[in-house]
Amino acid sequence: MAGGRFAIKSKKEPKIHNPHSLVRIVKRVKKMSNKSKHFLYKTCTVLAVLGLSVLTGCQSQIGGQTLPSPHYLTDDVQYFAPTGEMKLQREAAVMQEYQAQREAAGN
Repeated sequence: MAGGRFAIKSKKEPKIHNPHSLVRIVKRVKKMSNKSKHFLYKTCTVLAVLGLSVLTGCQSQIGGQTLPSPHYLTDDVQYFAPTGEMKLQREAAVMQEYQAQREAAGN
């Protein structure tokens, strides 16, 4: 019963990855018409630009200003408490005290 209803059919062997697949793609592109090549190049360019714009974000710098990306609404806000006009107030006070002591000791 080799050819009967119950014969075991052999499974197809899986295709082995061809290392020269890029060469086949290039040959296939060379065979394409100019109109098809133009469409292919245009499509690849649009996809590359879209991919890069997604990866780089939308923050831009125009006229010396850095304009925000669309994620600025979800960014955490940093708060800096108001301080005096001089940031080194204590150091300035110590220097004035030292100068006053030197003037008092010198007179």
